[in-house]
Amino acid sequence: MSPADDGIDIMRSRISRASRQAPPPRRRPTSQAPAPSAAGTRTTPDVGEEKGTPATPTPTRLAAASRSRTRLSPDDAAANLAIRVRRPLDDRLAELIHQLRREGVRTSKVELIEMLLYELPEELTPDVRSRLARFREAAPRGSAGPLDA
Repeated sequence: MSPADDGIDIMRSRISRASRQAPPPRRRPTSQAPAPSAAGTRTTPDVGEEKGTPATPTPTRLAAASRSRTRLSPDDAAANLAIRVRRPLDDRLAELIHQLRREGVRTSKVELIEMLLYELPEELTPDVRSRLARFREAAPRGSAGPLDA
């Protein structure tokens, strides 16, 4: 029996072929975002941000915040928060997603939660403490102690 009859030559020709090359990326970023600082926080405060100033999200304030916040990239590494939220809050989040989809906006729970995290102030302000206290009054948890402790 010759080697051609048993398929060894065919197998050798398959092995000798070049490996498949990955196709180029479908979307190329229009501009490279600067790398975030080592701590992942911004280095300059929001415009108009002073100690004791309430952090109300006005259009001017949001525009200034978007310029000074940490830049995010689609290629940033993901972290698994592995959080458990109470069912009514999860239901509310799902309801918001469905309302947005009815208006033609596709989004996800992850994107909405990332948006809320992104909008948190970079530094602890009195407003954060008061908002946390109001939330604890409205939706107490068994483990939530007083803020003064």
